[in-house]
Amino acid sequence: MTQDTDKSQPRRRNGRPRRRAFDNGTLRLLILQMIAEQPRHGYEIMTELEARTAGAYRPSPGVLYPNLSALEEDGLIASEAMDGRRKLCRITPLGQERLKHETAALETRTGPLLHGGHRFRHGAPPDIVEAMDRLKAALRRNFLDGDAAPEAVRAAAAAIRAAADRVEQLGAAAADGPAKDTDMTEIITRHRHEIHRRDLTVRAASDVTPQMRRIVLEGGGLENFSSLGFDDHVKLFFETGGGKPEMRDYTPRAYDNADGTLTIDFAMHEAGPATDWARQAEPGSALHVAGPRGSAVIAQVFDWHLLIVPCILLPPLRPPPHAAVSALRAAASRARASSKVPTM
Repeated sequence: MTQDTDKSQPRRRNGRPRRRAFDNGTLRLLILQMIAEQPRHGYEIMTELEARTAGAYRPSPGVLYPNLSALEEDGLIASEAMDGRRKLCRITPLGQERLKHETAALETRTGPLLHGGHRFRHGAPPDIVEAMDRLKAALRRNFLDGDAAPEAVRAAAAAIRAAADRVEQLGAAAADGPAKDTDMTEIITRHRHEIHRRDLTVRAASDVTPQMRRIVLEGGGLENFSSLGFDDHVKLFFETGGGKPEMRDYTPRAYDNADGTLTIDFAMHEAGPATDWARQAEPGSALHVAGPRGSAVIAQVFDWHLLIVPCILLPPLRPPPHAAVSALRAAASRARASSKVPTM
């Protein structure tokens, strides 16, 4: 299995980037397999992956949650809010069908890391490795042939569980030490996208407000379009009769992969190439779009988000997914500026 260096991942203390344990496709299938075993929360998936790799790999929230979102968008899993906040993920019939066809390939691609823990041995303290080797040797000597008495098996299993509980307590005690600064690479994951110039046409155009016009675009150029962050931006090209087209940056209002549409809201100013085009846009009108170049994905670890925006930006406001959002509208007068917009 090829392990490419991912510059978006956290770095080791020596400054070198960590290597990906799994490519995105393999990790997504592995997550699907774990959800098929039993419904799981995101945090449980991170913990279980760490356990199955003997501590060698634990995905950050910024890596895990975009993969869960992708699985849900593809109809392979479904999620429901539990405990007022956390989402419980369950596999769908379509996900079970996909997993049935991918099980053999998944075993081949994940076997070296999930079975053996060689990366853990390489990085673990020597005392821990020696203790693990002694335990495994004792288990092989006494239980490998299957002739051990049931009482001995139960006693050995109880001793191992007790040792595991004690190690967990030691780890929790260490975690309660001096607080550390939050590693933002664990909160925000940056994704790079291959840039394509996309030839699109208008499916629908409507006025959201007198100052905002909503354009729904479609076309084969949207194939492989990806917008993972709520504040991504694409570049729009407007022909004005000059030598080069005018370019403007816009944040997508929505992208519907199933419907094959990209929605963009235009603030209607007095003049300008974007305003002029949007004012005249009708079904069939052409528009060239490029990007987004990349996405910054915020992990779903916050209870809520606070966004402060000008009034004109409220209609196209695209809040982070799976989060409660409160928005404060900015206005000319101090009294109006303090008014609160209902939570979205």
